Amino acid sequence: MAFRLVSFDALDTLIRISGSVGQQYLRTLDLHTINTISSVTEEAVNRQFSYARKEIMKKHPAYGFYTQKTSEEIWRQLETTEEELEEAFQYIYHAYDYELIENATDLLESIDRSKTKTCIYSNGDERLHKHLQQLGIYHHFDFVLTSAETGLEKPRAQAYIRCLEVAGIKEPSEAVHIGDDVEKDFHGPRRVGMHSINILPNKPASVPDDSHVKDLDALKNVLSQFDLTRMLVQLKSNPWLRVPIATLQFLWVALNNITGVFGYWCLHICALPIKCVDKQLFDTIERNLYHITFFFCSSWGFENGWKMIVSGDYEKLEELVNEKCILVANHQNTCDISALMWPLVTLKGLQGAVTWIMDAIFKLSSFGWVCLGHDDFFIWQQADAKQFRFAAPCDPENIKEHELARLAEYCKTNFTKTSDKLRNWLLIFPEGGFRYKRLQASNKFATKNGLPHLSYVTYPRHLGVYTAAKSANFKKIIDATLCYENEKEACLWNWWLGNAQTVRIHFTVIDIQPDMSEENVKDTVCFILTQAGESMLSDHKKLMALWSRKELMLNHFSNFGFFPKLEDKPYINGNIPQMKPVEEQNIHLNIFKKNGGFIIHTIGTQNIF
Repeated sequence: MAFRLVSFDALDTLIRISGSVGQQYLRTLDLHTINTISSVTEEAVNRQFSYARKEIMKKHPAYGFYTQKTSEEIWRQLETTEEELEEAFQYIYHAYDYELIENATDLLESIDRSKTKTCIYSNGDERLHKHLQQLGIYHHFDFVLTSAETGLEKPRAQAYIRCLEVAGIKEPSEAVHIGDDVEKDFHGPRRVGMHSINILPNKPASVPDDSHVKDLDALKNVLSQFDLTRMLVQLKSNPWLRVPIATLQFLWVALNNITGVFGYWCLHICALPIKCVDKQLFDTIERNLYHITFFFCSSWGFENGWKMIVSGDYEKLEELVNEKCILVANHQNTCDISALMWPLVTLKGLQGAVTWIMDAIFKLSSFGWVCLGHDDFFIWQQADAKQFRFAAPCDPENIKEHELARLAEYCKTNFTKTSDKLRNWLLIFPEGGFRYKRLQASNKFATKNGLPHLSYVTYPRHLGVYTAAKSANFKKIIDATLCYENEKEACLWNWWLGNAQTVRIHFTVIDIQPDMSEENVKDTVCFILTQAGESMLSDHKKLMALWSRKELMLNHFSNFGFFPKLEDKPYINGNIPQMKPVEEQNIHLNIFKKNGGFIIHTIGTQNIF
């Protein structure tokens, strides 16, 4: 088995209630000759129990962990008007009747405990230990955790992290969680990087085919399947194999770089004669070559075990591949470009019809050489112009105006129907640099202008977006919020051959107002990052909310392990409340598919607005 930890839910996964709650109460009443009245029926007890349990869990989350109540005290508060039920409680609390689900014992015995740890994490109380012992399966688990004992209820990220910590598992992708609840047992574990399998007779629409089983017998086959990514992670955890594997990965990336860049330019030069005859055909050829380099760059992370999860308006993007759009994103680290390429290569129809705006220094990189052939836009910043005066196009003091004028002309030339080049999307990082480099300057700017300090993003520069928007007929702004599971370790080195992790990108599509002014652009950027539907701020302090939406989402992820649905107004200062999670989807680059295509596993993308 490839997994180092297999975590199970308990109720309706491995065990179930014998009959129903109503049957158990009525059986107990009859067994102890407690008189009943006609209104006490199985259906009435089931209905009343379900309602009362929900209400009590609201008052005493995690079975009284935070309100200093015992589980017995919590269960005694089940509100009922029938005295017989209250009398039956003293008998039934300690003798609740459970049974094993078919093939549960066979499944647990099939797991090689010398290589794989097993555990249970249940949103239940401490009686679960006794029930598992009575059913004869307690010895199959290395440990059993309940929310009543930890205070952490699924689907909180900390619940799954506690499992990993107790098991001594540092890499979440080495663990799998199995259960019947779609949110608590499937989506929840995936948000922290674990694998998950849903077990239900009928597959939910939001669960991929390869992550669903009908019963425990089918689960045995799934757990034994070979997984290249998990195997690679396990091999790299061996200190004797870590260096040889990293060396092979480095050589593979180096070979990709050499063959990718060299191949692009060889084919590019071979196609140049076509440009003399048919410029549009040449552009089609060049764009497909450019698209392949996108795939190369994103595939290195995929091959190294990285995962990509998208949410928000991602499913709308394919409808916009032929629209003129400006894509803006927060700039966290050196992985951002490769990470952003990953979802873009999966969009059918885009095929390289994009332009990157990047620092002029990128001309010296391997990807920059390809971008030169694609005629992407390399912009000079004042700091670079001062350092490399001999190469700068003008004096550093005038570089800003010079580059904005050049950008305006570039957009007018390339983003029009009369252009020989098909360019639909303009990609830009408005922050103008990595977050860790610009955070101090950003907060100085905030202090000077009476704005809140930001921790997870930096204040962007809007003039590039404004110049592009007024120079060409752009229809939409696509905002991408990038988030790394462990940002401190997110860098190109780890993207190529280091520790893999999960990247999340949340997309938001915003209409661009026709004939917008510079102030409108500021407000539009502000609107992207504040609660949708709120009126634009008109006073001088409207920048206070400029990146508030990104800040909130990343802050929430840092605290709870998932992006929130922004149903409430953003919280700029103070504590961040836990909100409902957005629905997400995993993107898989299937580099082994025979037709060279892609597979996208959809698990329920939903517009958060």
